[in-house]
Amino acid sequence: MTDFLKDCVEEVFTKENLNTLWQNRQSKQDIIGLETDLPIRYKLNDVGTRNVELMLQSQFGFYYKTIALIEDENILFPREFDSLTNQIDFQSFKKYGMKSEINVMIGAFSMDSLLLAIKNEDVEEYSSNGGTYEMLKAIDGTMQTFVKQKETGIFGFSPFSDFYRSELDDDAISAFKFNNQQSGVFPTNATHKWLERLAPQRLLEIFTIEQ
Repeated sequence: MTDFLKDCVEEVFTKENLNTLWQNRQSKQDIIGLETDLPIRYKLNDVGTRNVELMLQSQFGFYYKTIALIEDENILFPREFDSLTNQIDFQSFKKYGMKSEINVMIGAFSMDSLLLAIKNEDVEEYSSNGGTYEMLKAIDGTMQTFVKQKETGIFGFSPFSDFYRSELDDDAISAFKFNNQQSGVFPTNATHKWLERLAPQRLLEIFTIEQ
């Protein structure tokens, strides 16, 4: 997958496409095509900013992975793509990574997480959006996602490194329920405010699924 994502980055951020992204950064047109053979589009989201997003297919239908979020003159990258874009000249755009809490949410509400949750088994460790998670079955039967805590010697536990720490590191982030009464994907007490903000921005893959 990483090699494929590298190819996506190299193909989409050409001089021609960057000019299209810049000229249309405030456009209200829903979908704008880019010069690429890959299923990548420039999409208006529900808060009025724009996503460069890759269409992928799963057993649940098509879904969209955000490569970049464009907010006027700023181009922001999820952690999964941030390191792949270090050598690119983004011309007039100012490049940023996303804050740690947003990266954590992207991974916890990813297709990676959903596909593991439907197996209904604990997962000691898995990766998504450049981060490491674990999935545990809770008392209420939901499968819950946590940032994977890694031992760092005498200083206790820390996920990834201090650079990536977030306010969500010690709480359940997403909850998956699969039964006849109420199946779905839910935020937790710690993440409902983040979900309300990020889902309309099309940053959470699960909420972009098209049947």
